[in-house]
Amino acid sequence: MSKPTAHQPHDRFSKHALTDSNVAKDLLQAHLKPAIAQRIRWHTLKLSNKSYTDHKLAQLHNGIVYNCQIDNKNAYIYILIEQQSTPDPLLPFRFLQYNVALLTEHLAQRQKKDKKRPLPVIINLCIYSGQKTPYPHSLHIYDCFKDPELARAELFKPLALTDLGQMNEEELKRNGTADLMLLLLKQSRQRTFLKWIKEHVEEIQKLLDRYYGTSGIHDILAVEAKYSSDEIIEALKEIVPYKEQDIITAAQQLRQEGIQ
Repeated sequence: MSKPTAHQPHDRFSKHALTDSNVAKDLLQAHLKPAIAQRIRWHTLKLSNKSYTDHKLAQLHNGIVYNCQIDNKNAYIYILIEQQSTPDPLLPFRFLQYNVALLTEHLAQRQKKDKKRPLPVIINLCIYSGQKTPYPHSLHIYDCFKDPELARAELFKPLALTDLGQMNEEELKRNGTADLMLLLLKQSRQRTFLKWIKEHVEEIQKLLDRYYGTSGIHDILAVEAKYSSDEIIEALKEIVPYKEQDIITAAQQLRQEGIQ
């Protein structure tokens, strides 16, 4: 048997101690920000009994997880005892990795009817006992990036989202060579294309000249839910008879995928 490394006995000791909810409570009350500690319903604090089915999560998991309620809402508390002899400048990123993995596992274990419910908050606490003190690295996730200022300006901000349902066709046509892609995506919401094809002769002609033309036809055929593939193919061939082979190729690819 290999000899345990120096930190392993301490890992076992600290984890064993923190499995006692009274010890965990005293630690958290002493070290969490008072504004957070005051909102935790301490009688709900309970050691998580999660079984980590995800291998990556199991590898990341080297701390202690508690369930609790904060303002009557379910939450997690993650405690990590950090004892690396060389402090890790990516420590905030490691916490982010674990938080995302924990929430992913949380979603996987939910009942199907609960999948769309809001995610629980995770409160993180790191107890550092490394040799180099004071802790020498930033605790801000933004400082883990090469350009902290750009990261601060762009990361973890409201998601940039374009709602095609709120844009008319004239607006979409002003998107350069992405215009036809967006027009098809917008129409795909209706799950039918036959009438649209007949009303957009110029766009169909342009589509088949684009490098994504064949995949665009493939998408039309795959999405269509009202008319048969033969009806769609004939409508396309009437507009661009010189692209008949491309249209047939797209249809054959779709059929082959269906067979597979």
